[in-house]
Amino acid sequence: MISGRFSENADFKQMLDTKKQVIFQRTNDGVQETQQFQRLLSILAECRRKNEERDFRLILISRDDLLRLCPDASEKAHALFRQSKFLTNRIIYVDSCLAIQNSNNDPFSTGDNDARRYFASLTNTDLVAFHISPNATVNYFINGKDYGDGIFYTREALLSYEERKTIEHLEDVLDDYRIHLTHQDAYLKFFVDKTGLRALHALTNSSEQIDAFISANKHVLKNK
Repeated sequence: MISGRFSENADFKQMLDTKKQVIFQRTNDGVQETQQFQRLLSILAECRRKNEERDFRLILISRDDLLRLCPDASEKAHALFRQSKFLTNRIIYVDSCLAIQNSNNDPFSTGDNDARRYFASLTNTDLVAFHISPNATVNYFINGKDYGDGIFYTREALLSYEERKTIEHLEDVLDDYRIHLTHQDAYLKFFVDKTGLRALHALTNSSEQIDAFISANKHVLKNK
């Protein structure tokens, strides 16, 4: 029975344990499971699609204001995205009616990792942050943790990616790719970690030595 293999597999249990904190945060705190959060997340992505620009924006809102999100949030958000204060500042603080309470145009760090850590640090209090990219993907930060589907956190990182090279520079591109994947946060976004591969080795009853199996499958993509 499959259930028997799961219950007897120590590596699989360890993999679940590593996800326990994330599961606990999402179910215990519950902010991102609320209707208001999901609604605002969808509205912000829609607003970016209809109001294109080349820079990133960070929108911060308190938990209390998020849970009191106004009924006409969609109209208020579309109006927000057209305001001059919104367009001329990178970080915007809003209330439950999506009215701007504070803003600043401090430059984001040019390093993706530094920017991500900075955005996360802003949510160590009672704030929730929505990081909106030019292509309308949205990352969000709660309790100092980042979630979402975006890859880039800064315009510089995005522009660097978009500077595509010709076939003559293929070796340089591959070298850059190999270096980028050594960064843990980038690697873990795409590939199954070693704990997951150990669980896969046991579940598939592979006869291959565990180290050889992990080495051969280290680029197995996450199912996302």
